[in-house]
Amino acid sequence: MNMSRLIIFILAILTLVIYSCHDNPILPIPNPPYSYKLSGKVILQNQNENSNALIYIDNLNRGVSSDSSGNYTFIFNQGDSVYNGEFKIRYFLNDYDMDSAKIILLKGKLKLDTLDVDSEGKIKTKELKQIVLIEGWTDKQVYKIGEKITFTARVTNISNRIIHVFIPSFFGPLGYVWLYTEIYPPNTLSPIDPVTLDFDDNLSPKGYYEGKVTYTIP
Repeated sequence: MNMSRLIIFILAILTLVIYSCHDNPILPIPNPPYSYKLSGKVILQNQNENSNALIYIDNLNRGVSSDSSGNYTFIFNQGDSVYNGEFKIRYFLNDYDMDSAKIILLKGKLKLDTLDVDSEGKIKTKELKQIVLIEGWTDKQVYKIGEKITFTARVTNISNRIIHVFIPSFFGPLGYVWLYTEIYPPNTLSPIDPVTLDFDDNLSPKGYYEGKVTYTIP
């Protein structure tokens, strides 16, 4: 083979290689479709501190709380391999409205880029809306042991819908304000001393309940 034929042969081989690469380009390795980690963020309306929101996975008996920035993380392990299908994640915090998201697990692994989970295993940031405002004050600023003091509690509906508020009346160190929720027992909103408080009714938007408790300083 003379030099000219060798050059033509090399050019032909190069042409075939170029066309072959064009038809079958080298693609990047795709991200794995599953992950053992799920993360997200919660922002609390009217608050600068975003900690202590509860994030709970239905039917999985698994919950975590948010940190001061609102971040949270779930880590799945081999013990979760029995879980398959669609699961609902619920977001709770005292006087804030509920929210939810959906994920898919396959043998305990999080399926990426499905439902509310992106390709990196993250759920879009949730902003929880405050639904009630709880205030309290006493009838005096200075008091002594043995004196009586009156505490006034007010619960105001600051949402745009009717909510149900339940304040029991019983003796004890702490009582609770409760809200009706979907399938769960009512949520605790704020500890107060309801020795004489007793309320179980609906509150319209901007409506409020105000009750008084009088007791002796021990």
